[in-house]
Amino acid sequence: MARAIIAVLDTRGIDLPAFARERIVTCIDGDTLGLRLRRAAVVDSVEVVFGDS
Repeated sequence: MARAIIAVLDTRGIDLPAFARERIVTCIDGDTLGLRLRRAAVVDSVEVVFGDS
């Protein structure tokens, strides 16, 4: 699911710094990844994917 999140963000043209990419690919919690994928489809910044803003 991490690759799907990255693909969605990339397709939408949202900048994905290395630290954010690492945070996504190292996550092993399915619920968290699902939430991040849903957020990735609608947010304007990567910070919102993580709920940081």
